[in-house]
Order: sequence, then C-alpha cells, then structure tokens
Amino acid sequence: MARELVVSPRAEADIVAAADRFFAYAGATPQALKRQEALIEAIRGLVHAPVTFRASLRFDGVRERIVSGCTIYFEVTPDTGENATAGNVLVLHIKLPGQDDPKRL
Repeated sequence: MARELVVSPRAEADIVAAADRFFAYAGATPQALKRQEALIEAIRGLVHAPVTFRASLRFDGVRERIVSGCTIYFEVTPDTGENATAGNVLVLHIKLPGQDDPKRL
C-alpha cells in the first residue's frame, strides 16, 4: 500500500532543533551526524510499517517511535492495527532528549 508521509510544521521545527542540539557541543562530529541521520531515516521509514510502533499512553490515536534519544509522535489514518491496511502517516511532534513530555499535540 502506498502511504503518504506528512511532517507538520511543528515537527519540521523540531527536526531543526534536534540538529541544533546534536551539533551544539562539538560541531558536526560523526556521532552527531549519525544521530541526525537516524532521526531522519526513522521518520521516512514510518511509511513502511507505521503500526509496528507502540500506541501512546498519553495521547489517544497517536503512536510513538523512539530513536536517537528523541520520541517521534505520529498519527496513522486510518490506524487499522495492520501494516498492510494502515493509512497515511502524519508526524505531529518530536520530543528531544531532555525535554519534558508534551502536554498536548
């Protein structure tokens, strides 16, 4: 099934903030680059098997994937519980390492 991946403006800003955080201390080190690449690839990879990742305990209808110390919050519409029939993916927010859990998405 072909799925669409949409990254919300909030999540786009979070990706930029993640890069700033990863590179803040030592510049573009191999480790910082790997963390950023892993985050981007994890987001892109959501379209392949979105319901593989756990349902959020905080937010109804939202799933979570953790990578590079970040939590990716996303919705699958429709969320059928089966990767073969699940729908499009909307990335809502990315919680960065050390940030508090969001109160809302």
